Amino acid sequence: MQKLHGRTNSGGSHTIDCSVQRHTCDGLTRPCRQRGLSGRRGAEPTQKHCRVRRVHAAASGAAPTGLPEVDLVEEKTIHPGSTDDILAKEAMGMGTWRLRQFMNPLFQLMCGQIETSWRHQLGFQMGLYPLPEDLKYSDSAGSPDQEAAWNFHAPSPARGTAGWPRLRLENRAYFSRAFRKLHLECVYREDGLQILHCVMFPRLNYDLPILGMDMVGKDDIITLAITDFSPVACDRSLPPDYAEIAQQLQAEFGLETNRSMPQWGSEIFSQQCISIRPTSGQVLDSWMKYSLGVLNAHLLIANDTEPVKASRSEKLQEIKSQQERYCHFQLQNDRTRRVLQSAFGVETAERYLQEVVFAPPGESAKSPFE
Repeated sequence: MQKLHGRTNSGGSHTIDCSVQRHTCDGLTRPCRQRGLSGRRGAEPTQKHCRVRRVHAAASGAAPTGLPEVDLVEEKTIHPGSTDDILAKEAMGMGTWRLRQFMNPLFQLMCGQIETSWRHQLGFQMGLYPLPEDLKYSDSAGSPDQEAAWNFHAPSPARGTAGWPRLRLENRAYFSRAFRKLHLECVYREDGLQILHCVMFPRLNYDLPILGMDMVGKDDIITLAITDFSPVACDRSLPPDYAEIAQQLQAEFGLETNRSMPQWGSEIFSQQCISIRPTSGQVLDSWMKYSLGVLNAHLLIANDTEPVKASRSEKLQEIKSQQERYCHFQLQNDRTRRVLQSAFGVETAERYLQEVVFAPPGESAKSPFE
């Protein structure tokens, strides 16, 4: 668990105490080579058991018992405008996102935590996924031939007039060794609608599920919170590690689905899917902790997973077809389509859905270390 304590120095910089107190030698985010744990999928049962304990500990925020403990203290001087300064700010919110001034603090916190987890666990593996330049930031108040910066400062239409409610969309996407696309989207509409959308698509030669999560709010009330590992197996089963982690964390945080599933969702979501309308702040807090827990577990497992061998052509085809199936059924969500069409028109809405949000798997960007 990291603690960030900022204090201003005379030179204008601030110091962050990145203490990790009573941390285990496993490090939680990396396998412990000194203990001889390879952590690779398909390892011997005892090694697999140790990895599951380590992954669950990382997800739940508690160190596994029975392992040596050490105190690690690292103090760094963070200069304004530096990479560390930006990362520290994004750990506490939306950092440099344009929509940060509009989004509810809960959306800001969740967005910042997701992006920080990616950067912390993936590090130099990460690269920028090539989204269409004109769709990274979209604003219904701006003309398509205007620069995005101009759109951002355009006056909003008055309530009840043409163009109201104004809709803004902002996207960031990355790739890594094991993930072909890590997509994070923020949506703000001036009638109070806010959406945070996150999907982690593994590369087509990695036998890993697709992690998706969404948080939807209206007038500062969260109406939907959903998190799921969507399988990439034809029988729609999850790898045992994932099913076990999801079940354990759901029990730990006391989460149960209380919303019905749309037909398109029932075609792709797993039996461990959590879909709720939070009934209290405590339930929402539990969902946020659960979602960040499974996200960190997913990253840890992905870092320890080897690609599927090229000789296993049937498995590779299965993974690709199931990712295509996932995108196909996500595009059946008519609510999302109507929101986009009312703001941007049919043509732009379809292009946005199929090129930014749920683009079918094709030629993926490569990590610089591949």
